[in-house]
Amino acid sequence: MHMHRSAVNTAALFFSDRLTASLAAVSSRSLTLVEAPMGYGKTVAVRETLRKKGARVIWVSVLGRGETAFWRDFCRALARVFPGQTDVVESLARLGYPGDSVRVDAARELLLQLYLDRETVMVLDDIHFLPASVSGGGMGRLCTLLARQGVTNLRVVLISRDTWGGERELLSLKGELAVIGRESFALTPEEIRGYYAACGVILKKKDAAALHKATDGWISALYLYLLRYSADGFFSRPPAVSALLEKEIFARLSPGARELLLALSPLERFTKAQAEFLLGGAEGDASAVLAGLQEKNSFISHDELSGTYALHSLFRQYLQERFAALDAQKQRDIHRRCAAWFTLRQDAFSAIEAYHAAGDYEDALAVLESDMSRNFVTERSLFFVDFFKSCPEDVLARHMGAAFKYAIAAFTTGDFRAFGEQIGWLGKKCAERAAAHGEDDPETKAWRGELELLLSFAAYNDIAAMSRHHRRANELLGRPTKLFGPESPWTLGSPSVLFMFHRESGKLDEELALMDECLPHYYTLAAMHGAGGEHQMRAEALYYRGKFQEAAIACHQAEAMARANGQLSVALCAMFLRARLALANGDYPAAESLIRGMRDAIREKRDFFLLHTVDLCSGFLNAALGRLEDIPDWLLFSAGEENRLYTFAGGYYYIAHGRALLLEGEYAALVGLFAWLLQTGAFAGNALFTLYAHIYTAAARTAMGRQAEAEASLRAALALALPDGLYLPLAVNAAFLPQLKKLGQESALHEGVARILGMAAGLGKARKAIFAECFGENGVPSLTKREAELVRLGLSGMPYREIAAATGLAPSSVKRYFATLYKKLGVNNRAELIARMGAK
Repeated sequence: MHMHRSAVNTAALFFSDRLTASLAAVSSRSLTLVEAPMGYGKTVAVRETLRKKGARVIWVSVLGRGETAFWRDFCRALARVFPGQTDVVESLARLGYPGDSVRVDAARELLLQLYLDRETVMVLDDIHFLPASVSGGGMGRLCTLLARQGVTNLRVVLISRDTWGGERELLSLKGELAVIGRESFALTPEEIRGYYAACGVILKKKDAAALHKATDGWISALYLYLLRYSADGFFSRPPAVSALLEKEIFARLSPGARELLLALSPLERFTKAQAEFLLGGAEGDASAVLAGLQEKNSFISHDELSGTYALHSLFRQYLQERFAALDAQKQRDIHRRCAAWFTLRQDAFSAIEAYHAAGDYEDALAVLESDMSRNFVTERSLFFVDFFKSCPEDVLARHMGAAFKYAIAAFTTGDFRAFGEQIGWLGKKCAERAAAHGEDDPETKAWRGELELLLSFAAYNDIAAMSRHHRRANELLGRPTKLFGPESPWTLGSPSVLFMFHRESGKLDEELALMDECLPHYYTLAAMHGAGGEHQMRAEALYYRGKFQEAAIACHQAEAMARANGQLSVALCAMFLRARLALANGDYPAAESLIRGMRDAIREKRDFFLLHTVDLCSGFLNAALGRLEDIPDWLLFSAGEENRLYTFAGGYYYIAHGRALLLEGEYAALVGLFAWLLQTGAFAGNALFTLYAHIYTAAARTAMGRQAEAEASLRAALALALPDGLYLPLAVNAAFLPQLKKLGQESALHEGVARILGMAAGLGKARKAIFAECFGENGVPSLTKREAELVRLGLSGMPYREIAAATGLAPSSVKRYFATLYKKLGVNNRAELIARMGAK
């Protein structure tokens, strides 16, 4: 090999012709997967390719801090690239990471609103750092949808060390996917000669072959060999990568550069200003260090658009190992410095995270208390519950505002043990304060007032007991609470106020009167939080009693009051009831329009935590019509998906899920699930849940031929429903309950059952009218466009998996569609379908 060592250019870049040809796919395919192990130059190759193309680039690196941090970076990247489209970006930030199908669809719709006037490439780098269920689920699903959509001027590139878990086969069949794997990056012996020549080193063939044998074409190892040659003038087998990074890069840096890199290692990306702050030196010191690092090696990159720097993942991993080896105090000092930077930038949550990493709860709580009106304690309640649990008690006692927030976080997550313990602790602190400063001390009264509000949560859903605490809180505070703002969702995601507060059979009228009397006291305490709730509960009671006109009037009253006071969650309950009333009147288009309106209202308010509530409402309506194919998958396939909702909406999830199980014929699963739920008593205070549980159990046991048990369950349901005149749940499910006619002959049940059967007949007529108008004629459903396509493919003999690929549906969705089709067409399987349709 020939070349004087001083002329070696270790920063030269090299891309083989094979790799360059492969990367050309970025411009022609909707989605490109770049998959190779660490250190193969994936990031540099993609970045340089896009730089030469002059495309507009949205570049987001995952870098290992989880999906929340990734999504925050994603939204910041969008804000930099699209400074004039803040509405979309802010909505995406408010939406949060799209970790499930509902949020994925919402994210897709928001991204489609971006104005793309020229080629734009969205790069998600190191996506393997997201959990497999996340990268292949949330982001994988989102990228798949964008690829299928064929968005003009948008290309997506995913860079990963692992094999991506998305729908590869489907996208490949449609020509929307390109995959660039390890083989494209690993250099051949001849390409190694080309790389070294670009760096000023002329290799003989035998030397290139030896390097290829030693490195298998891995460019990071080849680069480190080059550094060794540049320093020592000879090639020798390098030690382990970490040791080589230590010897060839880190040890050769100045003390200031080493200090800066260790200070930056906890960060995913950083700016010059941030580096200056963390280094704590004279202005320009960090800039000079960064410039030197960037000039001398390829392990640090700079994004001109955002002004941020990023370390190569291989080098950052090494630095994090070095950071972990520092003494604990040094680590804490670095985390504190990062936190101080975030505090100056008014990035409160990032500051709290950094202080938490430093074990500095004092300053973390001070940041939290700096703006008590912020709702991120509820929005990130899981993080904060863990944070507070690890916080020393004496520190928390010095930050009582934050201590009250702990109770809010625990209540939001449904950690009632932690909530109860914190309530007790707060009560003790209030008593200590009163003993030291007197009962009339303003701070003592404020603490006691906020505690009374928390105690009202502990009394949920005993309306009278809750109100006693509200009235006492008003007396003590003399002002609205500071624990949360009126914009937080009063219903906690429940689509029904009646579900929330109807507690005891036979007491509904008393409960309605209590709501009228008690809610005004709560409105004073919480600045009209929940406005319209009493009218909405009455409207729902009237609906369940079959008084549809009166229900509509009360519903509109509730919605008007809710909207006037910014109470989106109550307005959504009203719109959901209006949709159910529309179905009862045979007006399916109106019901569909209301569901769309609910989603629009959420987007307008950016209260995306309620998106799953709307999906739940949509699923409930389609389940009522028996349209399995239009029920969201998460309501169909397995229990446990209530975790997508706020804790107090979980019971309503089971009401929708139970109806779906009934329609699917999963009778044993239904009986077992509701037996367990009733046994746990998780929703014992929700009388509507218990009513539906007995109805579904009776219907399932009837289908299983367990008539005696079915009748017992039905009698239990009637005992709950009839005292309050709640006929509708039984009427909707009357087709599954043939015993009703027999039981209606009993004098004690005659009047109530007659009302149920009469209501069932009216609802049946409305349902037939809907099918006649919207899905077919004379009450017999015709095939939708999608169903007709599936029939055509099914008649060809194509397997489900290929049908899924051809239509863009998931295989499970295809199976569900065909199950519905068979029922519609009166056949039992595909052979009968072929015979029925006259196929050859």
